[in-house]
Amino acid sequence: MADFPVFLEFLKGAPLHSSLLILTNILLFLQPGKGTTVIGPEESIMAHIGEEVDFSCHVSPYLDVEHMEIRWFRDQTSDVVHLYQNGQELFGEQMVQFQNRTKLLTDEITTGGVILQLHGVVPSDEGLYGCRFLSSNFSGEAIWELEVADVFLPGGFPWRGAFLGTLTGALVLLVVLVALARIRRRKQLRRREKLLKQKQAEEERGKLTSQLEKLQVELEWRRAEGQADCHQDREEKSP
Repeated sequence: MADFPVFLEFLKGAPLHSSLLILTNILLFLQPGKGTTVIGPEESIMAHIGEEVDFSCHVSPYLDVEHMEIRWFRDQTSDVVHLYQNGQELFGEQMVQFQNRTKLLTDEITTGGVILQLHGVVPSDEGLYGCRFLSSNFSGEAIWELEVADVFLPGGFPWRGAFLGTLTGALVLLVVLVALARIRRRKQLRRREKLLKQKQAEEERGKLTSQLEKLQVELEWRRAEGQADCHQDREEKSP
C-alpha cells in the first residue's frame, strides 16, 4: 500500500484512455465475482447406509467467505440442507429430514473452503445436492449427486465382512443340514421299503404254506378214500 500514491501519480501522468483501461482491469481483478468459481465434490459421491459423508465446497481462486451466505441445498435452493449466514448457522430453514444430522466445518473459511458433514446416511438421502456462495458482488454454486448403496454392496461398514462371512457360513451349514436330512430320509424310505418287501414275502410264503397244507390234506384224504374203496372191493370179491 505504500506504493499506492506513487501509482496514482503515475495514472495522473498517463493518457486518459490508458488510465481508464488500467483502472478497469484493476477493478475486474479486485471484484470477486469475476473469474471466481465454486468447486464442490466430484460429480457423484458414493455412500453406504449409516455412513457419514462430507460435502466440501470452496471458491477458486481462494477468497475469504466468512461473511458470505453459504447454502447447501437439495435439488433446489429453497430445499435447505444447511445454511450459514452472517457468521452463524441458521437451522430454522433446514429441512426436517436433515435436522440434527449436519455439522459445518469452517477451519478454512477464510481461504474459501468449508465442509458440511451429513451423518447417518439413509436411502432417501440419494439425489442431487448443491452449495451456493452468495454476497453483494458474487454468486456461484456447484452441483453433485449422492448415491446411496445397499449394505450388501462392496465397501461400507467395517463389520460387513464379518457379517457376510457369518451369513455365508450359516447358509453353508443350512445346506449341509438339509443334505444330511435328505440322506437320512432316503435311508428311512429304503429301510421301510425293505421291511415292506420282507413282510410281503412272508405273507406270500404264508399263503403258499397254507395252500400246500390244504393240498396235502386233500391228497391224504383222497389217498385214504382210495384205500377204503380198494378194501371194499376186495371184500365184495371174496366168497
